[in-house]
Amino acid sequence: MSPGVFRPQGPQESQEPSAAPGVPVRHGPGPGGPRDPAGDPVLRYDRPAADWEREALPIGNGALGAMVFGTVPTERLQFNEKTLWTGGPGSPEGYDHGNGPPPGPGALEDVRRRIEESGSLGPEEAAALLGRPRRGYGAYQPFGDLWIDLPPGAHGTPDHYRRALDLRTALATVRHTDDRGVTHRRAFFASHPAGVIVGRFGADRPGSTRFTLRLTTPGDGRDATVATRDGRITVRGTLRDNGLRFAAQLRVTADGGTLRGGDGGRIRVEGADSAWFVLAAGTDYADAHPHYRGDDPHPRVTAAVDRAARRSPDELLAEHMADHGRLFDRVRLDLGGRLPEDVPTDRLLRDYTGGPGTDCSRPPADAGRAAGAAAAPVPAVRRPPAPGDGGHGAVHRGATAGGATRPGATDDGGNPHGPHRPGRDGRGPGGAAADRLHAAEAPDAQPGAVRPGPDRPGAAGGEGADRAEAAAADRALEALAFHYGRYLLIASSRPGSLPANLQGVWNDSAEPPWAADYHTNINLQMAYWPAHPANLSETAEPYERFVTSLLPPGRSTARTMFGAPGWVVHNETNPYGFTGVHDWPTAFWFPEAAAWLTQLLYERYRYTPDTRYLRDTAYPALKEAAVFWLHQLRTDPSDGTLVVSPAHSPEHGRFTAGTAMAQQIIHDLLSNTLEAARVLGDDPDFREDVRRALDRLDPGLRTGSWGQLQEWKEDLDDPEDRHRHVSHLFALHPGQRIRPGSRWAAAARTSLAARGDGGTGWSRAWKINFWARLHDGDRAHALLAGQLRESTLPNLLGTHPPFQLDGNLGATAGIAEMLLQSHHGEIELLPALPAAWPEGSVHGLRARGDVTVDLAWSGGRAHTVVVAAGRTGEIPLRGSLLEGPCTARESTGRGEAQTRRRDDGATLLRARAGHRYVITAR
Repeated sequence: MSPGVFRPQGPQESQEPSAAPGVPVRHGPGPGGPRDPAGDPVLRYDRPAADWEREALPIGNGALGAMVFGTVPTERLQFNEKTLWTGGPGSPEGYDHGNGPPPGPGALEDVRRRIEESGSLGPEEAAALLGRPRRGYGAYQPFGDLWIDLPPGAHGTPDHYRRALDLRTALATVRHTDDRGVTHRRAFFASHPAGVIVGRFGADRPGSTRFTLRLTTPGDGRDATVATRDGRITVRGTLRDNGLRFAAQLRVTADGGTLRGGDGGRIRVEGADSAWFVLAAGTDYADAHPHYRGDDPHPRVTAAVDRAARRSPDELLAEHMADHGRLFDRVRLDLGGRLPEDVPTDRLLRDYTGGPGTDCSRPPADAGRAAGAAAAPVPAVRRPPAPGDGGHGAVHRGATAGGATRPGATDDGGNPHGPHRPGRDGRGPGGAAADRLHAAEAPDAQPGAVRPGPDRPGAAGGEGADRAEAAAADRALEALAFHYGRYLLIASSRPGSLPANLQGVWNDSAEPPWAADYHTNINLQMAYWPAHPANLSETAEPYERFVTSLLPPGRSTARTMFGAPGWVVHNETNPYGFTGVHDWPTAFWFPEAAAWLTQLLYERYRYTPDTRYLRDTAYPALKEAAVFWLHQLRTDPSDGTLVVSPAHSPEHGRFTAGTAMAQQIIHDLLSNTLEAARVLGDDPDFREDVRRALDRLDPGLRTGSWGQLQEWKEDLDDPEDRHRHVSHLFALHPGQRIRPGSRWAAAARTSLAARGDGGTGWSRAWKINFWARLHDGDRAHALLAGQLRESTLPNLLGTHPPFQLDGNLGATAGIAEMLLQSHHGEIELLPALPAAWPEGSVHGLRARGDVTVDLAWSGGRAHTVVVAAGRTGEIPLRGSLLEGPCTARESTGRGEAQTRRRDDGATLLRARAGHRYVITAR
């Protein structure tokens, strides 16, 4: 094997993916190892990245992240550490978690009185009464850049260039051949177990590895020193804004040749066979209210580098691959296509058609009708009073470092609120691992080859064959997008770190869009939608810890702003416990956020019923959020129901009482809290208070004059409204109250059809989930196709614009919803399978109730289902496979499985914990 190529220890191809906790390892309907029939999930490119946002490739270990450019003659790795934030305690602007000074005496009651008297209040008026300027909020900061300069003139124009990101190994690689015929390779990965980023350089001719390595940090806003000694570069400094201490360290080792230090954080490698580095970084941030400071990071960073440098790069890679694979390899997906190894991913995306039936430009003629229900006539346009920006060019303000703002920037229809930002520099919107990794890089592979088409020379097999080839490539790209979302969640959210922010862990700007913070009116929650169904429950630990860390400052906000017990958080927050308000009119008020945040904590309990987790982690947050709302719900004098007042449908319309989303979220919170309290046997008096509140709560579900699900308690919806938020469908997803075929489902369908299939990346992702919950697979697939065509960058990152991670992760969750649902107390098999996926298989999806499911289908119908039970009991199943002749066997014990048919048609499988059951069509 050539020098510089990683050689992991032990066989890799034969590894079986680890099962979820409590579920045994098993072979599903797909092949008996981790490889996908659709081919290895690899992003491939035939040229270096020229743009951070659009083309660089992300690696990450949860806390550390880097974007790999693969440039020649100077490689660039822009890297981040997730706790490097301005603002918070120590900020010269002052910081009070958004809790003071409070609004004027009686301001909240004044707003409620005005709404009660006139029915609504404009966002500007509400902000003037309840808002306050945000101080010391801060922003996520880039840490620095690692530059690798090749000798001037030594490489000329690179030939046979390859750049790749293997999602299964989480390894980014670069390969090119220089003018002398020497092939050079680079490989980079971010190890979670070792806590470092690792890079290795090599060539197929001994002594040909030569470069100068530089480590730089941004010069503005920080005081830093850079020192070089004994093959080690050390950076130490503080942020001027808040005094946050940071440290980074890099150590280089050369195999053969010489290693020389230099001034200004430089190390030169000359005449080596190969060389490698390890990089660690950290800050003195700690998630401890109210000071958020811990120990000096320098000793911790030095220890991480020393531990890693004592091992070989192959050992580090083997450990990294085992750790990453333990998560990533749990799920495999084959949608009937295969990734062509000779077509770069950006070209595959450019040529993507979506297949038949994916025209997102206009809804089908019957899109507003539910089965068996006549469409309501659409009346003349009725606009809600002052409906906000409607998603079209509203003037918004974006947070910048230190909480400053950029006035006059336009949103262009985006959430989180903030400026539409063009791409960087104004360029527009935004076995052996080596054998596996380079299998697509054989010398006879033609980089950048374009598959023949009807308008390309060399087309063979006729138009039908070409269409079939294009459809196969489309299906493979859709499966790759699913895997990419899982990869990004693993890379940006691991135990011991903060949760994924708006950009995961990646950021190259001191003034990132919307501070790259945590927006809690959809974006943070959406980022974690795939965690449990896509078999990545461990990645939700940072989210859970972050949410519980908001309780102490959230209690202060509840007391200061509302005079209430419990806890609350509004529209957005940061790592320093910001739970109060700011003053941007359409996006400052959202006290329902805490209730929504707790939903995912309870979802973990539903997926892996663990009463200790429920008692210690989820329930305290649920109960305190419920206590807050028991004190804050108001009686609507018009009908005696309990409503939220003031309430605002996110970034849309006027402030009113009882908006649909607010009511639906509070219903969800109180229902979950009551259910959890019963499981734990908590205070009967509290349970009775919650039950009575639920009985009186306005449901937030109404059908309007044109058949729509109303967004407001009054019938104000405009059928021409195309706003990107469809918040009033919360009860459909991620809530669980609306069932397909119900009158509420018909109304939700009408609302979705009217809003259309456009929107930002995250908005399209949410709509994929909506349509999947309505069991309309073709419409869900149309949204997925639109997201890939219009809201996905060449490196497959989702774009708002600019880049936001929630679009990728929301789409992954949506694909999982199309294939498996379990939110109504039963497991639905292929509930929203589109016609574009007539055959395929999925291995390892998770269902509520501690169940893991494998599925294989053909002709649009499931023919094999494997159910792995984590607990003993009856598992309700529903799907077309169970409606016809089928056989159920217990594969673990080789006996017949016991089933019975329920009166409503569901099949009940009697299961034992740790056993697997195979159901096949006869």
